[in-house]
Amino acid sequence: MLVPLLLYSQSADLTIGRLEETFSRIRTFQAEFEQTYTSSSVSVPLTETGRIFFQKPDTMKWEYKTPEEKIFLSGDGMFQYYIPEDNQLIRGSVPREGHEGEILLILSGQKKVSAGYDIEKIMPEGEGAPVYKLIPKEEGYYSHHLLVIDERTGLIQTLALFDWTGNMTEIRFNGIRTDVRFKSGIFLLKVPDDVEIIEY
Repeated sequence: MLVPLLLYSQSADLTIGRLEETFSRIRTFQAEFEQTYTSSSVSVPLTETGRIFFQKPDTMKWEYKTPEEKIFLSGDGMFQYYIPEDNQLIRGSVPREGHEGEILLILSGQKKVSAGYDIEKIMPEGEGAPVYKLIPKEEGYYSHHLLVIDERTGLIQTLALFDWTGNMTEIRFNGIRTDVRFKSGIFLLKVPDDVEIIEY
């Protein structure tokens, strides 16, 4: 879990600029992810793993593998959320709240980190990469984020999002690849004919 330990600076350094330059340049993004959701009302965190695929301007697919298979697919302002175990397909407009929407804004460059947040650079005690605390300038669903960036590539390694009720979603990215030429149909969602469709 990302925990801020020692405040280093009230302003971000060139690493934030490198992050923004990287995501303004790349067209596609693919990675393995580990996502941990910690609830203020539940004692045991939920950890899920899978793969994420992103293609500009706004197409994104989350393939969850464990502990339950499911797919979240979004693009053109709409989303589809398929849960095979329940044989359900939930679909509707992309919600502004939630980690999928927040990450989409950052990956697509629609939300500039330097413009949308007040930034604090935090140095961990001992060894470790700097952690950037992002405080939204406009009040919304989240109180703040914590971000770890690969200073060489400008890519996101870990992103933790904290909402106002004390819940946290932390996502760690591994095996990141950019400007990948995806296979045809990777963003098409195939579901059974008898799937239950729920309009959100």
